[in-house]
This record gives sequence, structure tokens and C-alpha cells, in this order.
Amino acid sequence: MIADKKKLKDMIISIAAQEKFLPLMVEKDYYLTNICAHLQDHLSGQLVLKGSMSLNKVYFGNYRLCGDLDFYQYSEDGCGSRMQRSKNSPLLRQRIKTSLEDLGFNSDNVQSVELLDPRVLTFNIRYHSCLTEVFQTIKIDISLLNELQDKPTVWPLKHFYHDFLSTEGVTTFIPVLTASLNEIVAGKLVAAISSTELNILDYYDLWYLAGKGFDFSSDVIAESVMKKLVHWNFYRRLICKRGLGQVEIDFLNKQKKEFLKPFLRHGDEFDLDREYKKINQIFLTGKFDMGFKFRALAKISAVLTKIKDRIEG
Repeated sequence: MIADKKKLKDMIISIAAQEKFLPLMVEKDYYLTNICAHLQDHLSGQLVLKGSMSLNKVYFGNYRLCGDLDFYQYSEDGCGSRMQRSKNSPLLRQRIKTSLEDLGFNSDNVQSVELLDPRVLTFNIRYHSCLTEVFQTIKIDISLLNELQDKPTVWPLKHFYHDFLSTEGVTTFIPVLTASLNEIVAGKLVAAISSTELNILDYYDLWYLAGKGFDFSSDVIAESVMKKLVHWNFYRRLICKRGLGQVEIDFLNKQKKEFLKPFLRHGDEFDLDREYKKINQIFLTGKFDMGFKFRALAKISAVLTKIKDRIEG
């Protein structure tokens, strides 16, 4: 990373003006890019990039910026059993902390978050902003579940820093092991339909993908979504509806200023009142018939829960 804070500040302001993003978000993107590259290099083959960072920096070239990093834990043998993954998680946690400290984040700025969900490792990383002179935070989530259905592949990470990093003697080519596009889109759909609270970024990404002509009706996507729902037990708390109604639209519109606008280029808009039909069409398309399948899963879940209660009782 660039140690000279003046150089870093000048670079961020220059790129922000060129790319029409907020300088503060470009600074965060710079740290996200470096952290992602460093983890991929030091934990080669063990982490698979997923989520919005993969969509934006691998498949579609920075149509918006991101605020965090999401990975799958990975190994060629499928990460082993649940017991084995649980046993290995402290080792993985320590390797990640060590890697981040090697990158220049001291132990005070790398916080491992102990969550109730043992299926996810979470880290909060603090960095001192050269723009505001206060600390900013990046979150890293690592899924320990063996839920990948497609074999991940290595792709170059698309970033803004080629000219600046080359002058620092740093390689500008950043290979990352990343999930397939179908896998990432299925994850976005699961997040949109299973979260307890709607997130406008998920719907913005789905709207963007629809505009790019992504085929949400394929058997592959439908199967991947259903498997992920079962894998995470999300079918027990699904939002079993076919798209967005006015209540949901109003809720999401309230998020735009704080949770969407900072990640978009100046001039980019997302008129949800006008575009919601395009989003709803995703959930009504072809074989991705949420209503029937989700209700069926809910019934299966209820039966399994009753059986479990009887056994334990």
C-alpha cells in the first residue's frame, strides 16, 4: 500500500474526479482492493471472493462501489465436514489476522467479531482516513459453509489504481479466486428474499443485472437459489411474496440517501418507483417461481421441526 499519505490523498482525489465517485468511498475502495489482493496472495486457494465486490470488480467493472468484503472458505475437498470446518476456523481466523497485520494493520485495528452464527467469521478492520483524519471501518465476512455448487475460477480484479501502483513498484495485476457469476447472482437473490430487513443495494444490483440481460429464468439459477436456502435454513424465515409492494418500495426509498447514493457515480440514479416492475419481473420469471417452491419448503420445514421436537421430547 502507499505509505505516503499525501500521495495517497492526491491519488484518491484524482481518481474520484475522474471516475465521478465520492473521494471517501474511493479511499475505502482502495483499502478494500489492497486487503482483497493481500488475502488472496497469502491464503492462496483458501478464500473465494463473492458478493458485490466480485460483481463490481470481476464481472462488471465498477458500476458502483462496495463497502465490505465477502468470501467463502474453500478447499478442493469441499472444506471437509461441518465438524472439521468448525475445528479449522480458529486457525483460519489467526491466519487472516496475521495476514492483515502483515499488510500494516496493527492488532488494535483488526477486530475479530464473535457472532452467534458459527457459520461465519467476521472481522472489522479500521483504517485512518487521509481525507477526514478519523478512523473508517471495513467489514470482512467469511462463510464457512460448503455451499459452492460451481468450481471457482481465477479472474483479474478490475481496479482504478494501475498508474499509481506501478510507480510504487507494486504489481497492478491482481488475480482473485472468485465464485461463478451464477453463484453470485443466486446469493443476491437469496439475500433479497430471505433477509429480515430489505437492503436497497441488493435490489439495485438485481436491477442492474436485469438491465444487462441476465437470464434469471435458467434452471441453474433456480436450483442454486433453492440449495442455498436449504443450506442456510433460510426457508424457515422467507419473505414469501412475489416482488415488491408499495410498503417495501417506501421502505427501500428511505435507504437511498444513506445506503445507496454514496456507492454510485455522480449522476447515476435509481428510480425505484419507476423501476420496481423490472425487479418484480425477476421473481416472476419462468422457472424461478418463488411462491410455490418457497411455500413447499416452508411446509417441509414445519414437518421436519415437528419430527425433531418429538424425537427430542
